[in-house]
Amino acid sequence: MSALQAIPTPHGIEILNSELKNTVTQYRLIGALTHDAASDALHSFHTATIETSYYDENGVLTFILNLPIETHFDEYLHRIDVLDSQNQAVIECPTPKIALAKGIGGIVTLKAAISGQAGDVVFKHGEYVTETELFELYMSPLENKIKNIPIYPEVLNSENRLNVALNDTKLTIGDNQKIRFYGWLDVDLDKWSSAISEFVAEPEKTYHLRFELGVGFNLFDLSSLSYNPDQLLQTDTSFDSTYSNALLAIVQNGMIITLTNAPQYLLHGVNSSYMGAKYYIDVPITLNWSVTPRYVHPAVNGWAEDNKDAWQRVFAAIKSQDRQSIVARFSGAETNIYATTGGSPVITETSNQYISIIGGVNTNQGMAYLENSISYTILAGV
Repeated sequence: MSALQAIPTPHGIEILNSELKNTVTQYRLIGALTHDAASDALHSFHTATIETSYYDENGVLTFILNLPIETHFDEYLHRIDVLDSQNQAVIECPTPKIALAKGIGGIVTLKAAISGQAGDVVFKHGEYVTETELFELYMSPLENKIKNIPIYPEVLNSENRLNVALNDTKLTIGDNQKIRFYGWLDVDLDKWSSAISEFVAEPEKTYHLRFELGVGFNLFDLSSLSYNPDQLLQTDTSFDSTYSNALLAIVQNGMIITLTNAPQYLLHGVNSSYMGAKYYIDVPITLNWSVTPRYVHPAVNGWAEDNKDAWQRVFAAIKSQDRQSIVARFSGAETNIYATTGGSPVITETSNQYISIIGGVNTNQGMAYLENSISYTILAGV
């Protein structure tokens, strides 16, 4: 039997909205020998203790009763009353007119229009949890937490970037693309893609292309006070992807830059800079991630060789970072420092010195760890 809507009596409204609500512990079955008996022919034929009362996930007062299955009643059930310690009815619940023969009964749930703190238990008769109580009080909140795991969106292709193009002022999106939210919920973008054809990107403006779970695509003008009331720069962290809202691309100066949407980022490719006689070099790394990285360790170090086969110490630190790029600062104990591959110097000319960095391949070089939801690596060395 599904949940039945119960009606508080005038006496019950007073009791259930006071500290006396925990005295409401009994129920009684009201019925008659026939299913069509008049109301004045009804009588009480069974009284017992309720199993539990609590406020459900919506804050609605709920009573769980266990009607006896092994007992045979001659009466048809017409109504269930819930009673206080003075045996006065606090709620009355009309029921389907059922003959309660042996084998018919079990758990019945009553809902009364009395509000309280969701999850609060008012009364519990036994130590065991009923099935309804389990799902409403414990499983439902847990299920909501599981559904909303704090994992950033992921575009499901090898590059983790949306296949989208800008033609003049119009955007077009490729077919058969998906975004994964919360680490488990895959959203097919085909059914949302028609909205993109309506967007117009004026060449002199800057826009953010976003996809919000349950809403779909939107193209936001950075100069719009509704989207950007404080007129922040487009690189501001407040525009980063959130768990349910993916920043997919930046449209700027008539060009589109697609951003990587993934909960972790592995850098690919080598960035080299001429060091010359400097004590340090700053190496910019193109990132174009949908979120701003946060590094765990401010600086680390590794070894490099000079052209005299003397080992020197190389220090790596993150000088600056935002959603679009990272600047890594590499410095040495003296000049003539080279990046190495497993101990072998990388030398193009004896007069030039280079530091190269690449993500995720060579663990015996200096490392700077960055993370968003989990860590990823920038390595000194190729």
